[in-house]
Amino acid sequence: MPSAANQAVATRGIVIMENNQLQPSMPEQGATAAPPFVAYTAVPQVEAPLEQHLGANAPFKLPAQHQETFVKLLPWITVVFMPFHFAAVLLLFGVSALASLVGHFGWTGALLSAATLACDVIALPGLFKRTRQGWAFFVYAQAIGVVGKLFSFSLFGLHTSLVLLWLSFQVKYKYS
Repeated sequence: MPSAANQAVATRGIVIMENNQLQPSMPEQGATAAPPFVAYTAVPQVEAPLEQHLGANAPFKLPAQHQETFVKLLPWITVVFMPFHFAAVLLLFGVSALASLVGHFGWTGALLSAATLACDVIALPGLFKRTRQGWAFFVYAQAIGVVGKLFSFSLFGLHTSLVLLWLSFQVKYKYS
């Protein structure tokens, strides 16, 4: 067990060290070894529990051949959907501006959608090069998308964003 000076956060049997390495606090007997946790995002305290539940220890795992296919197709899928996302952001800003004329202020969805689009644009070169930064910005976009879907009560959109978040943690270590 690491000393209290080295321990940053302890959650559900894992310890995040100052160097963002994840170590099990008590190894379980007969458990398969998951890859050691390495924080790719700026918030390892949030990433570690997500990694634990959506990554290597997830109850449903994506087969290795499908992981490689997903990593190859992800940037191209992002490129295909980006113009539609851009048009949707413009539409949301237009509708929000019209709604503000009659006293309804609904800028939250438009701002969250614009932030998601910005993260997708920033992530795109890194997704093609398979860098950690590209993966991190894709995860930021999905996390912002989840918050936006919760605000808009979009169950289908929420489900889609959560599946993409799960897929991104399944392929996390394909990005270096």
